[in-house]
Amino acid sequence: MNKSAEDPEYSFTAGDAEAYRAPIAAGGSVYDILIVGAGFCGSALSAALVEGLKKPTLIAVLDRFPHGPGESFRGRNPILTVPERVKDLSAAIDRPDHFLKWLQDDTGAKALYDCGLKHDSFGAEAFPPRRVYGEYLGRVLRDAHFGAGATGSRLDLFRCDATEIRKDPEREGLFYLKTAENEIFRAKKVILALGAEAPVRLPFDFPSVIQNSRGFDFKPVIDEMKKDEQKNAAPVILYGEGTPAADAIIGLRIAGYEGLIIQFPSDTPLTGADFSSVSPEIENFLQSQSAAGSLRVANARFYDASEYEGGLLVRSEGKAGKLFEYRPALLVNAAPAETRLSKADNPLTQDLLRIKAALPHASGAGAATLGYFNLTGVFAEAPFFAIGALTVGAFPDISTKELRERIRKLRDIALDPEG
Repeated sequence: MNKSAEDPEYSFTAGDAEAYRAPIAAGGSVYDILIVGAGFCGSALSAALVEGLKKPTLIAVLDRFPHGPGESFRGRNPILTVPERVKDLSAAIDRPDHFLKWLQDDTGAKALYDCGLKHDSFGAEAFPPRRVYGEYLGRVLRDAHFGAGATGSRLDLFRCDATEIRKDPEREGLFYLKTAENEIFRAKKVILALGAEAPVRLPFDFPSVIQNSRGFDFKPVIDEMKKDEQKNAAPVILYGEGTPAADAIIGLRIAGYEGLIIQFPSDTPLTGADFSSVSPEIENFLQSQSAAGSLRVANARFYDASEYEGGLLVRSEGKAGKLFEYRPALLVNAAPAETRLSKADNPLTQDLLRIKAALPHASGAGAATLGYFNLTGVFAEAPFFAIGALTVGAFPDISTKELRERIRKLRDIALDPEG
């Protein structure tokens, strides 16, 4: 079911219910451009398209996550920051100071205030909170939605889960997209801006296992732990590294957990067991936790977990295959986002693999593409494009500045009548 802007998750468009229209029924109007994904790439591309419009154009933007923040910036954690400086994070392709100016207006100032920061002391060299940046991307998309009307165009936003894309067998030159709710969208051009997937799931679901810790509110869990003397004295096992692990550690501390956190790097780490993907301030905080002995990186491999006597039993494997046992209060999955398409929990990417519109890549960074934007296989010669995490090597090696340049080029291709 499509959710409306009145849903609490749509805080950046609260009250703007007209931004969320009912899907166009099968056989009805056709979108000129359909964008799947409304994180950084989808939001920035939508804004770039609207700014470049010269004639009435119908654009639809779909996402299963909240529009704007997407998976990467939807966390509630007010402390975790983006590992790039404000001056480099504009989502407007022709205005490099757009983000900085937003931080200085009333909306941006309030977003900073809600994270305990003052806008007058927050300049171009600062590392902004991820939550604030998510609100900014939401505002970029909202402004694009309302700005589209200036050329008689429309930018429609939908909260739904895309599951299948095909060339329309009934109407030549069109694509049709099906959602998990069996809704149908038709479009002349399709752009996949799928962004980051959810973290790799651990293969067990026990009450004391938190699978997706990004933006997780640990306070109710920690408050409950404090009522149990044995659990309150037990450590927390953290599986993962990089930004998701930093988010979880900070979230645990904010929630009042003061005990030992033992970190196990995931089986396929992208950034290593250090925290090289976070800003210097956050890295310094985590290093101070290590120096104080309250954060420890295990010198062993995470092996398995099971329920035991009403709690958890976690085992790790050290040198020569020796197993070590832990009785943690919690096991927190903070693994990096899944980048192997064949294992991603996303029906759309599974569908692309099935019809050979995308190919697994040895780098594990996404789908193999032909040229700069076009996908392979059945969509190779069609107006069907990909940008961001689905393209090989896009993350984490590409900067926001480089992404803006790719978005500019893709905008020009998408708006070209011959493209």
